[in-house]
Amino acid sequence: MSLPSEDIELILETRKIALDALNHRNFDQVKPYLHPDFTITTVDNQVFHGVEDFQRYWENQFQTNIKSITMTLDEHTDRILLAPNLEVAYGAATSTFNFKDGKNNDMPLRWTAVLQKANHRWLIQSLHFSANLLDNPVLAVTQSAMRWSALVAGVVGIIVGAAVIWFWKP
Repeated sequence: MSLPSEDIELILETRKIALDALNHRNFDQVKPYLHPDFTITTVDNQVFHGVEDFQRYWENQFQTNIKSITMTLDEHTDRILLAPNLEVAYGAATSTFNFKDGKNNDMPLRWTAVLQKANHRWLIQSLHFSANLLDNPVLAVTQSAMRWSALVAGVVGIIVGAAVIWFWKP
C-alpha cells in the first residue's frame, strides 16, 4: 500500500509547517496541523499533551544558557502506511544549539511521527524525539563547565593552602 503523490505533498507541507513553527517559536501556525489528541515526547523523556504544554516547556529551554535551537530534518524519510489515513514516518534530524556564550553544537536526533488524515489535511498525532544520552551538546557544555569549575577550585585551594601555611609558620 502506498500513498498517492497528493498525500505525500500534504504530508511534506505539514512537516515544513511544523519544523518552521519549532525553529521560529511560533506554535500558533502549527496548531491547525495537530491532531486533537496530539502528544510529543522530547529528547529528555518528557511527554506533553497539546501544544500549549509543549510550548511552555520549549520556551523554558531559553531561560538557561541556550540562546536558540534550530532543527533540520534529513531528506530521507521512511514511511509505513498503516491505513489509507494513518501513517508512521521516521528519520534522522540535527538540532543545532546556539549558546549564549557564542558557542554552537549539533546534536543528531532520531524522530518518529504518527500522522492521521482528517478533512483533507494530514495531522500530527504523535511525535517522538530521541538523542544519544552520552554524546550531546548540552552534556558537553555541562562537562566543560564542571572541568573549569574543578580547575578554578583547585587553584583557589592551592592559593588558600599556601597562604595558611605562610601565615602559620612558627
